[in-house]
Amino acid sequence: MLSVEEFARRAGISPRAVRQRAASGTLRARKVGGRWVIDAEPRRARRSGGRRLSSRSFDLLAGYIDGERQDLDPDERRRAKERLRRICEDGIAQVGRYAERPDLRIERFRASPEDVSEIRARSDLALTGISHPSAEVYGDVVDAYVSSAVRDELELFHLLVHADEGDVNVVLRVQDPPPTVHSLHVIADLLDDPSSRSRAEAQRLLAGALERAE
Repeated sequence: MLSVEEFARRAGISPRAVRQRAASGTLRARKVGGRWVIDAEPRRARRSGGRRLSSRSFDLLAGYIDGERQDLDPDERRRAKERLRRICEDGIAQVGRYAERPDLRIERFRASPEDVSEIRARSDLALTGISHPSAEVYGDVVDAYVSSAVRDELELFHLLVHADEGDVNVVLRVQDPPPTVHSLHVIADLLDDPSSRSRAEAQRLLAGALERAE
């Protein structure tokens, strides 16, 4: 039995990837006290379903699924169509694999309730996951894409402190520039939340996104 962090270190992958695989059912794991513990051996953590996507490729796929296809060149359209086919075949597990963007930096913080409210109200971040209006999961966590500059400003002015999984109430996904948040972003980032409610909501949103993409 290993913690997420220890499994990730031994397997040579990120803790986020471990949590996503645990939530999607592709890695043998269970919840103990609200946190994932891994029952599999690290050598079994294999990548499947194709190569990991860059943030740009993920963003293009997300736009394609939501019908934004007019600006894609033929190669981008072909790749997005193939990736959508894999999601249709493998479901939420494939979304979890595509969500492992190696160039996306995710930082988890603790802030006061007052600061959380102020951060949520800012116009220079893009809400996603549990914080997105389309996700019917309600809580006191802010989950958002931000630029590097905004990330630094938030840490400085709101006295953000890096936190362990159980104490996190601010999740910043640092990407330059931040993406336009589509359904696939929300779904993928819901999988990053440890609660079963978030996973169920990700499944619901994925079903709707795939229906609209047909």
